[in-house]
Amino acid sequence: MYKNIALLCVFVLLCACGPLPKYNKSGLWGKYPENFVDSDGFTLWMPSNMHARQGMYAYVVQRYIDECMNGDYIGGKYEPSGDVYKILKDGTKIYAYYYDEDTDVGVNALAFNLTPMQMNIGYDVVFNIYVDKDEKITRCKYMRIRN
Repeated sequence: MYKNIALLCVFVLLCACGPLPKYNKSGLWGKYPENFVDSDGFTLWMPSNMHARQGMYAYVVQRYIDECMNGDYIGGKYEPSGDVYKILKDGTKIYAYYYDEDTDVGVNALAFNLTPMQMNIGYDVVFNIYVDKDEKITRCKYMRIRN
């Protein structure tokens, strides 16, 4: 009797601990392919071993992205901090990383008798940096994806 109960408990435990999905941010948990192309032709590289920029405030990373997109870093030397990259046929390297961002949005319009409401919306931001053979930044791309 106790042996059957013990076997049942082991069976239930093994079923509960079955194969788990792979959560590794590759293409953002399988939502997107590694070499993403949208309907407008915009491409972004999201490798399976892409690192998160952890321990940094999201606004610091976003400021870095904005400055790169504005051209402030174009022609500057890129110093990778363990970022994953791939090398294209012409020798250009594409570095990739991501970070998680949470944005609070809400309504607080007492004039319209609306009940104040706050929501937290999460985003994954994927960033690609293109670097030439001399480690000079030539282009930047990013995409903010609601998770």
